[in-house]
Amino acid sequence: MQTRRKSINPMYGEPELVSNLEYLMHRKRVNITQVAEATGISRQAISALKHNSPKAIRIATMTALCNYFGVTLNELFVFEGEDEIKAKKEDALLVPDN
Repeated sequence: MQTRRKSINPMYGEPELVSNLEYLMHRKRVNITQVAEATGISRQAISALKHNSPKAIRIATMTALCNYFGVTLNELFVFEGEDEIKAKKEDALLVPDN
């Protein structure tokens, strides 16, 4: 079971950068081995990105994946929870402190 990291800001939380790699692979109907062979990226790196558990990611890796899938960096990665955090901040401004 994958654990999520704790937010730094306890009131609003923190958006988490997540990979859309699993969706992109499904859309293109390719598996990890096929992406690895086509891009030269290791299977381990692709698997870590697919499951949102990389320790680090190289710019060359992001570039190769964007080129392979024909997407931008903004389509390869998204901030999960960004809209919810904005809503909480707006609500906090509307509700007076007691």
